[in-house]
Amino acid sequence: MENLASPKTLVFEYLFVFADGTERRWRAELDAQTLDLVELPAAEVPAWARLSFHRCPHCPLAPETHTYCPVARSLAAVIDRFGDCEAHEKVNAINRTHERDYRKQTTIQEGLRSLIGLHMSTSGCPILNRFRPLIRNYLPFEAPEETVLRFLSMYSLAQFFRHRRGSWGDWEMARLEPLLEDVRILERSFCQRLAGVGQGDACVNAVVGLYALADLTSLALEEGLDQVDQLFDAYHDGGGSELEPQAGEYLELGRGDVVVEQLEA
Repeated sequence: MENLASPKTLVFEYLFVFADGTERRWRAELDAQTLDLVELPAAEVPAWARLSFHRCPHCPLAPETHTYCPVARSLAAVIDRFGDCEAHEKVNAINRTHERDYRKQTTIQEGLRSLIGLHMSTSGCPILNRFRPLIRNYLPFEAPEETVLRFLSMYSLAQFFRHRRGSWGDWEMARLEPLLEDVRILERSFCQRLAGVGQGDACVNAVVGLYALADLTSLALEEGLDQVDQLFDAYHDGGGSELEPQAGEYLELGRGDVVVEQLEA
């Protein structure tokens, strides 16, 4: 068995074993530092991957300077390989990384959701680049609640790093819903792109599944994150009190310009 560990690249191998015993494989390599997708030797890029074809209405890239949609170009070979699959075909899905193997009896559309999500997040798309940190601790075949918790944790950590660099931190997650709406618009447009070239439903449904996960996160926000909040009970009701500033200490609020207040005794 090949050793996938490398200081320069992160390797993700996928194996899908169908009910009739046939197999389909895929291998993706990322730069270990930047998490950029290491592209295979250039093949002919299909016309449906051109940026002007069903271009996302909020895409910041211009067709004059970018011939191809980064997501479409990244996924062109994947779609060519799996585009004829029927969404609900049963497979034994195996994903290998340098750290561990993941296995699941599932449908091909769920297996492809992990693969396609990895390609989309690392394709260089300016909108989906914000999801790239999730790939560092990649989790295929994740349940909806795992996705929501991982994404919210990533977003909160992003605000911490923004604050540390002197920028405003969205601690109330007020800007999270616009980000999720950006994802919905992109995935809706990309499904139209695939439908426009008559691809099988497995790849389209895999993208739709990513859209549904954005809706689940929005729903969690609307419900006040109560189910997530209860996981942090140890930090409430006196738990974690050693983290609270004491009387006479200074509290940095960090809202753009740093505000410092002395707490009342």
